[in-house]
This record gives sequence, C-alpha cells and structure tokens, in this order.
Amino acid sequence: MKTVLYLQSGLGEDSFAKMDGVLRYAKAVGWRVQTVLYADASFGRISCGGDGSDVARLIDLWKPAGAIVESGSLRTRLTAQEFGGLPLVFLDRDAEPGAVCVTSDARAVAEAAAHVLLPLGCAAYGYVPFTADVYWSRDRGLRFAELVRLNGRDCRIFRPEAVCADAGLFSRRLTDWLKAATRPFGVFAANDYMGVIVLDCARAAGLKVPGDVAVLGVDDNRTLCDRSVPTLSSVIPDFGRAGAVAAELLDCLLSNPPRRVVSATFGVLGVSRRASTFCYRRHDVRVAAAVEYIRRHACGRITSANVVAQMSCARRTAELRFGELVGHSILDEIHAVRLEHAKNLLRQPRVSVREVAAACGYRTTEQLRRRRPRGRRRKGG
Repeated sequence: MKTVLYLQSGLGEDSFAKMDGVLRYAKAVGWRVQTVLYADASFGRISCGGDGSDVARLIDLWKPAGAIVESGSLRTRLTAQEFGGLPLVFLDRDAEPGAVCVTSDARAVAEAAAHVLLPLGCAAYGYVPFTADVYWSRDRGLRFAELVRLNGRDCRIFRPEAVCADAGLFSRRLTDWLKAATRPFGVFAANDYMGVIVLDCARAAGLKVPGDVAVLGVDDNRTLCDRSVPTLSSVIPDFGRAGAVAAELLDCLLSNPPRRVVSATFGVLGVSRRASTFCYRRHDVRVAAAVEYIRRHACGRITSANVVAQMSCARRTAELRFGELVGHSILDEIHAVRLEHAKNLLRQPRVSVREVAAACGYRTTEQLRRRRPRGRRRKGG
C-alpha cells in the first residue's frame, strides 16, 4: 500500500473539505494518507520555507510515494525543492513553472459574485482584497471589476497599501472608504474573513446592511457567515473537488512518472445567500429582521408563529408584508433555508440522510424527502 503525505495548512472548513476530497480518492485507489499539520501559528508542526530539514525528516520517517501540499493563504510556504524530487502536487496554490498546482478558478468565483451583486442594482460596486497579496485575491478582484464595468457600473478597489500590519489603521481606512462610496454600494470581499471585517466597518460607519451596503464573501465558512451581524452571503468554492483533483494529479505522477502532468483548477458549487445581500425595492425593518431570524434559526424547528412573533404585528399583516417583499410565504422561506442547508450537508462524505434531516429541523427523513425546492423570487434582487 502506497503512503501519501498530506500537508494541511490550517483547521478551517475549507481545509477539511479539501482533505475529504483527497481521502475519498485515496480510498478508491488504496492509498494510506498520512496527514501533517504545518505552518499554523498555534501548532507550528513543521517549519515552512526554511532549509527543508523538517520535510526531509518527514520523508525519511514515512517513506511516502508522493505528497500533496495544501497552501491556502500562507504568506510563507513550502517549496518543491524542499521535497527533493518527490512526486508532488500543490493544492490551492497559484501556478508556477515546474510545479503541478491545483488553483482556484478566480474567474468562476468572480462571475458567481457578479451574478449575485449586479442584479441588486447598486449605484456602485467595490472589491476588498485579502490582506496578503495572494493569487486568488488579486485575480478575483480584477475579474469582478471587469464584469462590473462591462455592465456599465463603477467598481472601486480598496487599496490598503502598507496598513495591513496595523489592524486598527486598516479598519479606519476601510470605514472611511465605505463612507465615501456612492450608495447603495455592493461590496465583494476576497473571502469570508474580509467580508466580516467589511460588515464590522459598515456598522462602525453607521451604514445599514444591506440597505446602504450589500456584502458578499467567499468560502461559505459557516462559523463566520452564520455568526456575523447580519449573516454573510458567500460564494461556495468546490473544495471537495479540489482535493480529489489534487489526488488524481498525484496518481498520474505516480503511475507514469515520465508523463507531463498539467495543473488544474477547481470551480464553484453555488452561492449561499444570507441577509447581507437581501435587498428590496422597499425596505421594511420588520421583514428584514424576520428574514435574518429565519436564516439563523430555521434548522431549529421554528414555525411561522415564531417568526411572526419577531415581527411584532398581527399574523395576517406579517404574512402579507412578508409575501409582498420576499415573494413567498414565511413557511416557504423556512423550508427554503432548511433545504439549502441540506444540500450543503449532502455534499459532504459519510453523512446519512437521517443525520441531514435532523440537522435541518425535520423529525423524519420522510419530511425532508417530501419537500421540493420552490422558486425564491426576491423583488429587487
């Protein structure tokens, strides 16, 4: 049985989704995968970008046939030279000469963002890059700006320059940038981490989200997105596919070493729409609060009555107002959020339908199966 090293760069949801993709492929071909956490400040398992001595000791210990190195957003990273010619694939890293890399399809991510933000009809749009100059952040911004301008709108790119090391100064600059923008302002953030910072700065600036500013992130990190105020809409990259593609490329290297293996990209699964992009032609504070309440609690077996109670008005008034602005009933919205969550769970390996039903607020699998996705029209976007 071949042993393959998987060097994991972090402990986020995206990192584990990539690992799941690798493990699924490894199981199919009979590999043993040895995972090593590296370059995380809290753990510091092995050094990164040094003289290669740690990597050499790992290779001597495990005698792997090859390795997959997840890169993510690391500013410092391992190099191919440190692996001494071992068959190697870099995962979620920008392409470079002589290395086999699996990269995020920046065009697909930016296009998914444009499909969410442009229909909102904002007066202007902006892009907030990641604090480090990494390929996925840079390329997403360039493509998004191109698409916005193609559609006759202005796109401003936030340029923090040298302030990234000072978190306080960065936030003040970003707050001022948001204040100066023409409103309503549609903001695409490089990832969910930056999206949450945008929400915080908008709140500090006294701006309403999504009334004054609509915000969209990337990665669908539910720990961040579901706990932000308001909840953050996010593009969902296909991280599971990314891991599987990396394993497939490594398999090609191992099976036919002389064969030239080209790098590949991974795309997008869809968009998880939350309150930060729910814009209506006529804003209603009660309806906006109801939508947010549903996003946060739909999977906790809430009912329409619970939502009406949050709106502090008569049942009929609540239902009519909600239907007028959202385009369907309160109950339809509850089930739509549950089904969206169910689809995300079903993409994960080793999750049963029974577990998905319970996690989405259904008492039985039959209740989940009876539900059919309904059109989710939203007036004004």
